[in-house]
Amino acid sequence: MTTPINDSTTPHTVEGLLRVVEERDAEVVLLKLMVDKLKLQLLRSLRARFGSSSEQLDDPQIALLEGEPLYEHALPIAVAAVAAANAPAIDRKLPAHLPRETQVYQKRVPITMTPMGNPAAAPPVVVAFA
Repeated sequence: MTTPINDSTTPHTVEGLLRVVEERDAEVVLLKLMVDKLKLQLLRSLRARFGSSSEQLDDPQIALLEGEPLYEHALPIAVAAVAAANAPAIDRKLPAHLPRETQVYQKRVPITMTPMGNPAAAPPVVVAFA
């Protein structure tokens, strides 16, 4: 901060008045920078404390705030249709140079087992395989 100039000792010349104006302009710039710095510090501390804001405006909400009619907004541009991934026109065959192996999987049949000892006393236990 600059020290204030004592107006009683400063001569009222053009150079003296220009120097006073320059000092005050420099002080205004310094104060504006300090305000911006303090605002940033406050925003950072709020974001650290509460997290980032999830509120976002979309086009109709912005139009309401700005006062523009909704019908004056440009219509969305039509996007070219992309072929579906499962379209029959797309060739999904593997290249001929890749090796092929045929593998046959057989369904496993559950095995019925009886407990050891007296098979008539206990019901059979069924073990299923996936």
